[in-house]
Amino acid sequence: MKVKREKRSYAEGAFFFLIKTVGGFSLIELIVTISIMGLLAVMVTPIYTKWSANAKIARSEADLESIRRAFVNHYYESMIAGHPEFPPAPADSLMTPEWANTPSLTGDKTPASLFSEGRVPINPMDNYYKYGRLEDTGGIIGGFILRDPDIKTSVTFQP
Repeated sequence: MKVKREKRSYAEGAFFFLIKTVGGFSLIELIVTISIMGLLAVMVTPIYTKWSANAKIARSEADLESIRRAFVNHYYESMIAGHPEFPPAPADSLMTPEWANTPSLTGDKTPASLFSEGRVPINPMDNYYKYGRLEDTGGIIGGFILRDPDIKTSVTFQP
């Protein structure tokens, strides 16, 4: 690329150098640049996809652990009050907002009220987690299982 400089003076006495380009990029330079950018994009895409998938798995596991802790904390608080309970399982096992905001716990509390945000988390694919109760045996509450149907992770709790 050729560069041509001009020197001009103005009334204030200051000199400015203006740069004018003569010509431009050649077709070969543009093709090489675009080829390099395309090659970099092809190399980076699988890495990004893998990182994205790992991030979704990590978020799902963290959400399930957060839900488990909220339910376990409620269980132990209600045990101290003399009536241990877990939230009832939804009919279709999906933890929808309708289920989460239905008063179903002692004191007309909702499952959503067990979370600081006031709502039950949803999975990274914007679907609902699944919640099921485990069988009660011998007067002892059986516990529960939480599942992410998209990522195939699960968490179980048995007191």
